[in-house]
Amino acid sequence: ARKFGIAHSTICDWMKSEMKLNDLVNQGYGDSTHNPTRKKKENHTDVLEKELLEWILTTDDKPLSYMEIKMQALSIYSARNYSFKPFTCSSTWIRKFIKKYQMEL
Repeated sequence: ARKFGIAHSTICDWMKSEMKLNDLVNQGYGDSTHNPTRKKKENHTDVLEKELLEWILTTDDKPLSYMEIKMQALSIYSARNYSFKPFTCSSTWIRKFIKKYQMEL
């Protein structure tokens, strides 16, 4: 306790509550980004990804190229009038999208 500047009683309390604390960490409460009361606000990229994924799933297992995905993403972006934030649909964005949804081209 002295080494970390924490009161001995605090360490004793943690040891008594170890199982409960482990359960909370396993539920994600130790993660600084976890907040069960606040729903993540969907941004324009989330909506774009969702629509692009739906489009890909409707292509009847036809192999797609990076260029086809890029053109469709830009089409969805412009159709939704997301002009307030520039979006170029870079090859890096496409690679991350493919990796995120575990797709194979």
